[in-house]
Amino acid sequence: MKKKLLISASQIDEKLREIANTLNQTYNENEVVIITILKGSLIFTADLIRLLSFPLRLQPITCKSYGMRGMTPGKLEISGVDCLDIQGKNILVIEDIFDTGNTLSTVAKALQHKSPKTLTTLTLLRKEVKRESSYLPDYSLFEIENKFVIGYGLDYKELYRNLPNIYEVL
Repeated sequence: MKKKLLISASQIDEKLREIANTLNQTYNENEVVIITILKGSLIFTADLIRLLSFPLRLQPITCKSYGMRGMTPGKLEISGVDCLDIQGKNILVIEDIFDTGNTLSTVAKALQHKSPKTLTTLTLLRKEVKRESSYLPDYSLFEIENKFVIGYGLDYKELYRNLPNIYEVL
């Protein structure tokens, strides 16, 4: 697979530290439930939570739309939201990539029905594409062009998540 470096590990680390400082100031000593959308945000979440100073609980959910189709999204499947006990709690949802907006807006809507105290969304990447939804994440570390990317948790048919940098697939 041909690839081109888009975002280096050092650039990611710098942005992680910036957003961690913002979140530490925002939440101070308040407890937060971090809902990480697997599998893509696993590495992003793991690196971020080590920089956070407030008390937190980690709750994974899964959302699938690409699977083994590679670069072509299919029907969105979400699991793990039904069992969440988040009423009256501060919620931070972490997603790897925001493109059409379908995944994050659907998850946010489902979580709002559970009456959290606050609901904040954070994405690693935000693509410049036409959106299916007017919903936008509260925070995004990087904005990128409409390119298919791999690395730092992002995959192609479940491969390349382990790359420390983010690459554009050529």
